[in-house]
Amino acid sequence: MNTPTYIPVETLCLHYQIEIAFLDRLLELQLIEVQTIEETICIHEDHLSDLERIIRLRDDLGLDPDNLDIVLHLLRKVEHLQKEVGRLQSRLRLYE
Repeated sequence: MNTPTYIPVETLCLHYQIEIAFLDRLLELQLIEVQTIEETICIHEDHLSDLERIIRLRDDLGLDPDNLDIVLHLLRKVEHLQKEVGRLQSRLRLYE
């Protein structure tokens, strides 16, 4: 059985060269999920891709956390619409 892997926030800050205040703000905006394990705040390894995406958006576009929330919301909408288009295209092929 696989046990979940959690990475301490301090380790992530060192690895990605980000400030703990940045992660605190992301947490306030509910852009990331954390767990407290033995009094250490950690992020599950499955959520690392979300964090990396946020960091890339911040670095590439120069966005602050409040604007990141807006961009991430729009990106989720685009992904949802792309899935919907794919589903509709599949249904349309049945009638061709």
